[in-house]
Amino acid sequence: MKAKQLLSLLLVGSALALASCDPATTTSSSPSESPSDTGNSQTSPVDTGSSSSSSEEQSTPEPSVDYSISQIVAKDQTYTVRGVVDAKTTKGFVITDGTASVYVYLNAEPSAYSIGDYLEVTGKTGAFDGMFQFTAEAKIAKLSETPSYTIPEPKTLTAADLDKWSKATSFAVTDMKEYKWQATAGKAGDFFTLNLAGSEVTVEPSYKPNEFSIEEGATYDVTAYFAGYAGAEFGDYAAVYLTSLTKTGEGGDTPVDPEPSDDYAIGQINSTGDYTIRGVIDAITSQGGIITDGTDSIYYHDRDIATNFSIGDYVEASGTVSTYNGAFQFDYENASIQALADNSGIIPAAPTPLTKDIADSWATKSTFGTDEIKEYTWTAIAGETTVTSSKGQTTTYYLFPVDGSNTTIEAIGPTSDFSIEVGATYTVTAYFGGFYKTYASIYLTSLTKTGDATGPVETKIANITKVGNYTVKGVIDAITTKGFVVNDGTAAIYYHHNATVPSTYQIGTAVQLSGMVSSYHGFYQFTKDDEVTVLNEDLGITVPGATVLTAEIADSWIDKESFAMTELKKYTWTSTAGSISADGKSFFTLKIDGSDALIEPSYTPSSFSITSGKTYNVTAYFGGYSTSSDYAAVYLTNLVAAD
Repeated sequence: MKAKQLLSLLLVGSALALASCDPATTTSSSPSESPSDTGNSQTSPVDTGSSSSSSEEQSTPEPSVDYSISQIVAKDQTYTVRGVVDAKTTKGFVITDGTASVYVYLNAEPSAYSIGDYLEVTGKTGAFDGMFQFTAEAKIAKLSETPSYTIPEPKTLTAADLDKWSKATSFAVTDMKEYKWQATAGKAGDFFTLNLAGSEVTVEPSYKPNEFSIEEGATYDVTAYFAGYAGAEFGDYAAVYLTSLTKTGEGGDTPVDPEPSDDYAIGQINSTGDYTIRGVIDAITSQGGIITDGTDSIYYHDRDIATNFSIGDYVEASGTVSTYNGAFQFDYENASIQALADNSGIIPAAPTPLTKDIADSWATKSTFGTDEIKEYTWTAIAGETTVTSSKGQTTTYYLFPVDGSNTTIEAIGPTSDFSIEVGATYTVTAYFGGFYKTYASIYLTSLTKTGDATGPVETKIANITKVGNYTVKGVIDAITTKGFVVNDGTAAIYYHHNATVPSTYQIGTAVQLSGMVSSYHGFYQFTKDDEVTVLNEDLGITVPGATVLTAEIADSWIDKESFAMTELKKYTWTSTAGSISADGKSFFTLKIDGSDALIEPSYTPSSFSITSGKTYNVTAYFGGYSTSSDYAAVYLTNLVAAD
């Protein structure tokens, strides 16, 4: 363990003040996002277009105002802080003032700075892996004075710490502490891991300097700063910045047991690492297949599975197990699979009936054991969603919702054996494959059509009580950056366009919506794949006025999993705006006094300007409750500063 810096002179300055800036524009999550074909991957902050070097000057600034690192509480704000360098990476360094720490991202080797240097950093903050950090534009000055910081000794890392990190979406700078633990080095894709024994959470050293040499299979005493948690889209791992690494045990070849052994039962996979397992293939997709030993199951990701293997083949898989969508899997880049000639005698477990409660429970978890990757059966009306990636690639995913559940269920990589007709009813059998942000992934094993697709049923919005094919008519009564609310006088429904709404649609425009409705935040809604027609006629609709929102009504939304369409209505209340950070983004809040419900305006148009701390008279449609993120979504229709 490295010697800690004990610095003993007086710290100048006492007034603590924050530089202010305009609050961040609110954003909100959208329905289904595309799954990515990736295992663990190291990610980099977004390139801001700045030079990779920070400006530096040797000086002793006037001690007019000093800033505590612990006062960094938001991104996109300007701060000036002072601290000593206590860790270096290939892309920047960590400074600490003894009470909190922050990473300064340079996008370059910090060769101008040494451990123990006392620095002043001024710049805007960003967020990366849920942790605040200074961006590459920050200005840095070395200080000649010596502060009185006493840097805490490293805290012993526990499985409880790792579990807490894996469930969090954002962190305070006080969470960036130095930890110590013992680890046997592994690999996840191209990156080393330093996992804690007894925990399923992957730990990866980020931007590892060359001075730290890691040998796969060797044991180390590790000291490192916790740097944030990368979510499922980036590989599900806790990022750390190394401060010391001492080898305590030699590594060896990856163990592979070619003989059948209870030591390699699938159920014994309870963390990432190297395994050899045997089982039969019980599901095949265009991207891989499910292997089961009759009790537990695991996915093997390999596009060649469909070509080289068949359902019922007895196989052996060896190599590195990583996580994807919260579930363990082998990946062809770090594993191998071979057919075995002998008869296994394995009988896959019978499918479990999928219920609303089971489907909803998936959305509350970030990790799944091999016993949870099981086969389910249920009846569903097939839907579809189209997702456009950041590179402009469009992919269509088929949906098989469970009646009454908020959970979006997407079939991943169905082979050409499955002919799917949107709107038709099917008896579905599929393996659950994990949960990613807004959807549960499934791997189809059988699909039996039990009802033909029918044309949209024209109905009143209030009569929509389940997933199905509908046509409704109404007038637009609220517009967001991603869609609009349509009201037919009996109830309202949201149309999620997932893009800027064309100017064709204005408040009061009569429209017809036609297509498959799905569930989101407890309400049914139309999406961008459904048909919208502007009607040049007076529908004779009278939109009800706003209902006064009370604390009791707001509290009733909390933890409620589904709502009648008549509950998607317009409310009015007075609120003092606040803000909250999650997933590296800032969101405004418009809570009502006396209620515990966190109320967030979703997809707020630029015409509504919100300032934290300011009081407003609010009118908005209630848009459902996110049980996974604990907030009530609302769509603003009016916002006026209170006198």
